[in-house]
Amino acid sequence: MIHHMLKHEIMLHIREDVSYKLVKIKGAQVNHNQQTTVQLVDFISVLVTNKREDIFETDGEVIFPHNHIVEFLNTHNEFMEATQAIKVFIMSRKFRLALQYLTETQVEFEIDFFTFAIEANAYDIVFYLRHRFEE
Repeated sequence: MIHHMLKHEIMLHIREDVSYKLVKIKGAQVNHNQQTTVQLVDFISVLVTNKREDIFETDGEVIFPHNHIVEFLNTHNEFMEATQAIKVFIMSRKFRLALQYLTETQVEFEIDFFTFAIEANAYDIVFYLRHRFEE
């Protein structure tokens, strides 16, 4: 189903502020009906946002563990840019997942990683990025 949606560029209706950040990450446009093409970044955002059964409880059951999300990305890598996934992880404040994916993909640093981390008040990620990519 995911492959079909991505291949045929199905449209997604934008209704939330987070969706506009995803549109920025995708480098996409929104049409006059507030719709944009579904991309893999949208699915990643849903996986990360719904990581736990109860998002307000730290002891809640984990539905989508980090390894599952990384495996999902590897399965659909033909539709994905690694930098987009990292930006979603940073925006969602998933520091360990961002680190895991950064080290596995060996992605080159983009200044957007840093600005997304600052916007999300994810200062642990900011300091890590500054330390690792100081030059």
